[in-house]
Amino acid sequence: MNISNCPIDSGEIFIYHGPGIDRLCAQRIGNKFENTAASHYQVKYLKQISQLPLLDCYGKTLVVPGGHVLKILDGLTMQEVQRIRKFVALGGNYFGACAGAGIAAEGTCLHTSLESPPSKNSQLYSPKYLGLLKGNCFGPLFSHSNPDPSSPLHHRATAVKWVASEEIKKPFAIFSNHALGFHIPNQNAAKILLEYESHVPVAISTTFAEKGKVVLIGSHLEIQGHHLEEKWEKIKRKTQQILLHEHLPARMQEKLNAWESEEMRKTIHLLNTHKAEQQLAFKLLLQELHIQAREQWENSAASIKVSSHTSGDKKVSEIAD
Repeated sequence: MNISNCPIDSGEIFIYHGPGIDRLCAQRIGNKFENTAASHYQVKYLKQISQLPLLDCYGKTLVVPGGHVLKILDGLTMQEVQRIRKFVALGGNYFGACAGAGIAAEGTCLHTSLESPPSKNSQLYSPKYLGLLKGNCFGPLFSHSNPDPSSPLHHRATAVKWVASEEIKKPFAIFSNHALGFHIPNQNAAKILLEYESHVPVAISTTFAEKGKVVLIGSHLEIQGHHLEEKWEKIKRKTQQILLHEHLPARMQEKLNAWESEEMRKTIHLLNTHKAEQQLAFKLLLQELHIQAREQWENSAASIKVSSHTSGDKKVSEIAD
């Protein structure tokens, strides 16, 4: 049975938010699917993989958002791992973002450079890796030297290029925080959709067991500039409340200074500038899973002239460096 011949009017999209999944990532990617997929799709949230149906899997999609690769794997039982594999083998779709993409590979390599391939000696292996992709992921990429994971300087805008087709012709910026890349020894094992400027794959599609479609992205298209602006406003309100009663602690002052830095202003500006490209890229990822987009996105995609000003391209490169 071919995926393209299957009825999709009753498609269900399951957002997994169990152990190891970042709560905000799950919420934002759920909102992204709700706002982008056609209205006949039902977005549901799964706390446990045991709730994932194994009947009539065609047209259904399991989404595993970002979080922490090893914590997600630790939180899954072998029965749940087998259930995910069976769901995809029976024709279900799998969409993994960041850590959710990482667990779908054969393993993870601790490797932070885009310039050289990861070494097998740095590979982390667990029988719980799903193995939906014949290859490994590696990272974390674009990690800031600041050891505080809540530092705003960990929020990065990174340049990527859509390489699967001509819909998006120029590089654009996406949110990258401890992002992943993919190392695929056999280039026929996957279709590369999106690349970092160094030609390292950041998004790919593949097929598992000749039936299930798999789309993996090592970064975050669901996080946009306004999310950072909202977080910035929250930090400012919190610091203003503290200053009414006492001096600002040094650590919080450092965080506020980082939010007000030129680097953060550029990051937010870039993510806002490339919002149309980010949305179109997400729609194209859904197309790989045969998920129909809402009519407004279909119409806007046809009318968007995706182009980047020279100054914008330069800023993308500056942040990515």
